Amino acid sequence: MRSFARLQAVDLGFDDRRLLVATSRLPQSAYPTPASTSVFYSALLDRVRGVAGVDAAALVSSAPFAGVNAGTVFLPAGATPPIGEQPPDADLRYVSSGYFRTMGIRLLRGRDISADDRDGVLPVVVINATLARKHWPNEDPVGRQIRVGDVVKGRLMTIIGVVADARYQTLESEGTRPMMYFSWHASPQQGMTVVARTRLDGAPEALRVALATQDRRLPAPAISPMTQLVGFAMATRRFALMLFGVFAGTAVVLAAIGLYGVLAFLVRQRTHELGIRIALGATRSRLLMLVVGGALRLTLAGVVVGLLGAYSLTRLLGSLLFGVSPTDGITFVALPLLLGVVALLASLIPGARATRADPMSALRGE
Repeated sequence: MRSFARLQAVDLGFDDRRLLVATSRLPQSAYPTPASTSVFYSALLDRVRGVAGVDAAALVSSAPFAGVNAGTVFLPAGATPPIGEQPPDADLRYVSSGYFRTMGIRLLRGRDISADDRDGVLPVVVINATLARKHWPNEDPVGRQIRVGDVVKGRLMTIIGVVADARYQTLESEGTRPMMYFSWHASPQQGMTVVARTRLDGAPEALRVALATQDRRLPAPAISPMTQLVGFAMATRRFALMLFGVFAGTAVVLAAIGLYGVLAFLVRQRTHELGIRIALGATRSRLLMLVVGGALRLTLAGVVVGLLGAYSLTRLLGSLLFGVSPTDGITFVALPLLLGVVALLASLIPGARATRADPMSALRGE
């Protein structure tokens, strides 16, 4: 259950509310050149930005949780290529101007990609915080250059900005992958995704019309809320955690009921003994401490055995957990405390009743 709560609280790195996603792929026969592809998507983006209810829109080669991942190797300019080892690599996305603002990804340093960052001009790249920390831990990477694609002969690209980390493929990893963002103008892709932030939840009908009428020969792309895509990304893990959470919760309830029932029965069995002790001069408070102490000693022995077994067996659940150790300290403290409280109530309530019993009735019973 703690794993499920951690999974729900994962920081996406962007705002998925009121964010709509629509992916298009242009046929090579109809759009054979990068220029024709660029003209199509530029017109489509202008059309979407003009739709009533759309506050911001941008293009990306693959939106979070909505497409395949792409990556490349790179090397900071001036660094020596590793010998006998794999060079560093990073995921990559081609984006239009306004992408980070539309997604709600924070710009930490430098500037955003603009419409002027086209092929023929000095190639530029925006990197995420993970890549910046790894290769320039105590420096500002803005203005530095990296060689992309081939660590020896690849083209040099200038870093113009650093943005916050955002998750694109999975919510379950502890950290995020290094990411590089290139201007889509420099390398128009056949398949691009429109991301649009709207003022209202759901897909405005006008947005559907804008996407469908840009080129009536193409099938209209489906529009998906980003919240739905994020939900799909965690659906399998969420189902497994919910299922095990229900089992775990049921086990705790059954353990508490069983513990209460057994201890209450054992205390009631001592009713005659307590009556005799009262008749012999024992105080009721002393007897109550005797009953509660005996029950808690039994509980403590059970807790010790249970913790040893749990410590051994919960390691098998490691692959099902997220953000929580199989030997999570809070769980291993909270559950024994819960069962201790149950044991206390199970002995205290019937014990208090038993100490109020008539000693003469107990003696006649004997």
